[in-house]
Amino acid sequence: MTNYVRLVKESDQQPIMMYESAFLRSADLEYLDASDQAVVVDHLLAQFSENAAGMITKTMVGISRYLTDGDVRRFLDPIASIMSTSETQDTDWDVHRFLRSEYSTATADVQEAILRRLDMWVAHETMTKNEDGANRLNDTKSYVIDAVPF
Repeated sequence: MTNYVRLVKESDQQPIMMYESAFLRSADLEYLDASDQAVVVDHLLAQFSENAAGMITKTMVGISRYLTDGDVRRFLDPIASIMSTSETQDTDWDVHRFLRSEYSTATADVQEAILRRLDMWVAHETMTKNEDGANRLNDTKSYVIDAVPF
């Protein structure tokens, strides 16, 4: 992980992307100190906005433990964008499972921020008359909330 942090800080994108696709799992952030965790989270969230669908099943799994409520917009917006425009149940299911898993391991502050951000997306999709997107996002929210035992 130390070599990866060095790559993020010093290299161009190509070696970083090769390392990420071969080795990186967000869960491995536990082996870094807090400042290096912040560097990696910032980098991954930037990449996530470009390629959310490709990162959901692999690289981003486990990142929620390292998010702050300030990171939620960059984390959730790519997911909400996929859900509001998705036309396949396979995509919906992958995103539901990913978000449910990440939500369940996030801090309470991050969980609250995720729900608030989902509500904002639902309101936006409703206002822009994308009722299908709003319904998919509401379904996503319900699925995520139902996963957390009370």
